[in-house]
Amino acid sequence: MSGASLHHRLAAILVADAVGYSRLMASDDCATLTALDAARAVIRAQIESQQGRVIDMAGDSVLAIFGTASGAVAAALVVQAQLNAQAETEASNRQMRFRIGLHLGDVIEKNDGTVYGDGVNIAARLQTLAGAGGICVSESVRTAVKGRVPAIFDDMGEHAVKNFPDPVRAWRVLAEDRATEHRGARAVERKGSACKPAIAVLPFKVLSTDPKLGFLADGLVEDVIALLARVAGFELISQSSSFAFRGLGAGVASIAFELGVRYGRRR
Repeated sequence: MSGASLHHRLAAILVADAVGYSRLMASDDCATLTALDAARAVIRAQIESQQGRVIDMAGDSVLAIFGTASGAVAAALVVQAQLNAQAETEASNRQMRFRIGLHLGDVIEKNDGTVYGDGVNIAARLQTLAGAGGICVSESVRTAVKGRVPAIFDDMGEHAVKNFPDPVRAWRVLAEDRATEHRGARAVERKGSACKPAIAVLPFKVLSTDPKLGFLADGLVEDVIALLARVAGFELISQSSSFAFRGLGAGVASIAFELGVRYGRRR
């Protein structure tokens, strides 16, 4: 391949992926494809509104680049606000939510517009760290946009990236209005934490493909929640809220943050 057909450039890279897509397709493929098309339209519109460019929308994923980190973060915030609002109109087991990862780094761009390189790989890794409906960015993005976008950054620590020698520091991004809600929830939690911890019971992970076992697992969760509800001194998160994280790769700490709880137990 001729070197003249390759261009190195600095770009803000966005990688998005639908959460639980295979499960949704298995449940209702037509409805899932309709929801995916609607989500893609939202994502494309917001990317282009911030002078970004969609590189690929293969399957349930999205790859895009921006000339500025602030444009990438602004687009991601609006995308998640719109998609999360749209998801809330559906039953909890039919909600389509996306994870978004953002990184500012070097990419290799071909003449046909496709991009490759470590920058893309890091953004993809950050995407896997974001919770459902969430945004995760690298330190380079946070440094570039801090104080320039209406968002709060929550430190998630360092994480390894496959085939990349150094760990990457990840930051969870929340719009300022959502961050205010979380701060309020945390303040209440701190005030009553000595006597009233909050608990969320997440869906059980079913290793079998037998749908009957899935119903059984959900029934067991309902029983656990019902038993906990009888114990005085606990604030119990509703089943509909905790089941929104069904099938996600998000860690317990991330889910606890989203639900505003101090204790979480994944079965």
